[in-house]
Parts: sequence; structure tokens; C-alpha cells
Amino acid sequence: ASAQPVVDANVEFCSVVATKLGRYRIVMGAEIDACNEAGSGAEAASVAREEGCGCDRVRTRAYVELKTSRVLDNPRVVNTFERHKSRQWWIQSYLAGVQTVVMGLRDDQGNLVELRSIPTSQLVHIGRKFWNPRVCLQFTHNCIEWLRENTAENGRYLLSFSPTNRTLSLCETDELMSWETST
Repeated sequence: ASAQPVVDANVEFCSVVATKLGRYRIVMGAEIDACNEAGSGAEAASVAREEGCGCDRVRTRAYVELKTSRVLDNPRVVNTFERHKSRQWWIQSYLAGVQTVVMGLRDDQGNLVELRSIPTSQLVHIGRKFWNPRVCLQFTHNCIEWLRENTAENGRYLLSFSPTNRTLSLCETDELMSWETST
């Protein structure tokens, strides 16, 4: 048997995406796990990573997000996937223009037992009992509006989210961010 290359989960590339949300034009950077030059579906398991992807030729439709989840073998795990993971995966992929999520299902020992290729648009259908994409996009729009109203041009701010209190907080800071000190 031929040796399979080891996938390094820390390798990724960045894409700059221009999009529009409501009245706001957004230019954002997105960390992309992989791109699939060959095709779609389960073929994405052999996605080009690191040097294998001709990034200058890639369109967002070739971007692939790699995710893992426990095997969906009981109602509690299915509920968590439909309620939380499908929403998180959708918004992350949708905003970055990623059209395919490859989900690796793992057992309790962490072994990969199945791969599923899911179109990003299908995540909306999976989570339809628990969340609405319009509400997610409206929340994001409201956050951008709130930031614009509460920040000054060229100011430095730290934006934090408290999951416990379900609140956003914004603090002005003079500290340099880690990316500003990198050489």
C-alpha cells in the first residue's frame, strides 16, 4: 500500500473576500482550510493543501472548510450538531464564500470513521428547526452598525464576546495588537 501524506491541521491559507451585508461593503480576510481543484464531494478528502493548490487560480467556489464532529449516533449529538454546529459552520463558510464543508465524523477514540461533503447551503436546511439565516445575517449587520456608531476612525479597540452573558463589549486600547508587532 502506498503511504498517504499526513495532513497538517495547522496549515491553511488566507483569502481576502469582498462582500456586502445590508448597506455595508465588507472586505475581510478568511482563513481557508483547503481548496479543491479536482472536483467536489468526497473527492475533497484529497484536497490540495499548502503548496498543492494553485491559489492564484482559485475561485471561492473551490474553497473547502474542514470540520470534525462526533459520529451522529444519538439524539443529543444530533441536536447539538443541528442547533449549534450547523449555524457556526454556515456563517463562517457563507461569509467567506466557501461552498463546501467536508465533515469528518469521529468515534469516541478520535478515529475518523466517515467523511461527508456538505454544500454550505445545505447547512441551513440541517439547522432549520433551530435557527434562521436571515436572523444570523441581521445580527451581523446590527453588530457592524453598532461598531460604526461606537468607534472612531484610526482608533484601536478590543471587541469581546461573553458567551455567559451573551454580550459584546468594546474597549478602546493603546496596546499594540500581536499582528502589529510581528516582523
